[in-house]
Amino acid sequence: MEPSRRLAVLNARQTAIRKALRAIAAEEFRYGQTDCCQFAARVAQEITGIDYARLFYYNSERAAQSIVDEFGSLEVMVTSVLGEPSPVDDLQDGDPVLVRLPVINQDALGIRLRRHALCKTQRNVVFVPSNRIITGWGLCPAQ
Repeated sequence: MEPSRRLAVLNARQTAIRKALRAIAAEEFRYGQTDCCQFAARVAQEITGIDYARLFYYNSERAAQSIVDEFGSLEVMVTSVLGEPSPVDDLQDGDPVLVRLPVINQDALGIRLRRHALCKTQRNVVFVPSNRIITGWGLCPAQ
């Protein structure tokens, strides 16, 4: 990719991340509206133009867990929508990542941001160290 095109893609991803953060970060955590999956889906929609969140409807922790259980895991669920994961080192800012959250030792969906992950949790938006990234999915930007 030529340098000017690469810079335009990077700027678009940063804009997508900022837009999603403004929409979700300050909002109270609500399953199906402002949770970790909805945050990652919002960024993905800004990058790709595709509304992945429309594929799953839930409004409680129990309903969200039921959907994940149908697939067997959060990783399998996301892979069913986005395709096979990419090598973590190949991921770009804004790409969805699966992380293991410290302290609560639970998986969550977030986005890659620099060398970390950024996740919406029940308390707030948090940076998660890169060593907690389990896998991720590269997104193709909208043309």
